[in-house]
Amino acid sequence: MLSAIFLSALAIFAGDVFPTEHGITTLAFFLLISIAIVIYTIAIFLNKDYENLYGFIGIIIAALSFTYFAGMFLAIPVLGSAAMQKVAVYGLILWSVFQGYKLYKIFK
Repeated sequence: MLSAIFLSALAIFAGDVFPTEHGITTLAFFLLISIAIVIYTIAIFLNKDYENLYGFIGIIIAALSFTYFAGMFLAIPVLGSAAMQKVAVYGLILWSVFQGYKLYKIFK
């Protein structure tokens, strides 16, 4: 829930007009979403109704998001680049698709 607030703030604080605020909200979003996915992944591994595949996918997506966060926070050019941001964001989208598919199978 907290990460959603910072994701919304990214739309409010455009990077070309508010670079500092945009950077802070980006850092906060990727850190919080990484933590949330790790917690959710632990819950997946503890739940016998979920296949472990979904947990392993969660680990990969959390690692991608955290890698981008670390790259931005530590100013590592390759890890904090726009290309890495795209990889992390598309990973989060795929994570949502995988989870949505699982829920669809459950409630079908």
